[in-house]
Formats: sequence, C-alpha cells, structure tokens
Amino acid sequence: MGLSGFAVCMIAGLAVDNPLEVIVTRAIIAMAVSYVVGILIGLAAEVAVNKRLGELHDLVKSPSAGPTGNPARSTEPQKMPTI
Repeated sequence: MGLSGFAVCMIAGLAVDNPLEVIVTRAIIAMAVSYVVGILIGLAAEVAVNKRLGELHDLVKSPSAGPTGNPARSTEPQKMPTI
C-alpha cells in the first residue's frame, strides 16, 4: 500500500509540473503514511480472521451445538425449498 501512495504522488506531481524535490518529498511522506495505514488494515483483518477461526474451532469441538452454542440449533445443512 505504501508503494501505491508513492506512485500516485509521483504521477500527480509530475502531471502538474511541480519541482522534483517537492514531488519526491511528498511522495515519501505519502508512502510512509500509506504504509502505516496498510499495517493497521492488515492487523484488523488478522484479528477478524483469527476471531472467525476461533469460532469455527469451537464449532468443530462441539459438532452438536450450533454457532451460538445452542444444541437446539442444528449444524446440518438445510434443504432449499422447491418452487
């Protein structure tokens, strides 16, 4: 994600004829900010995946219980209604 921010700033800076020093400085700042944002998005995704994997692991350990832990809720696939 950081490299994408760098590339966008370089292209935008060249398109408006900014001086090279300004373009590169802004592009490096954008790269650093985009890198941090990408890391945060990746961490959030990792937490979400680990949470879901934990739920699935608990479901596999207790196959008679549904996703909420309620034994009345079956985990068997439901049949689709015919039209």
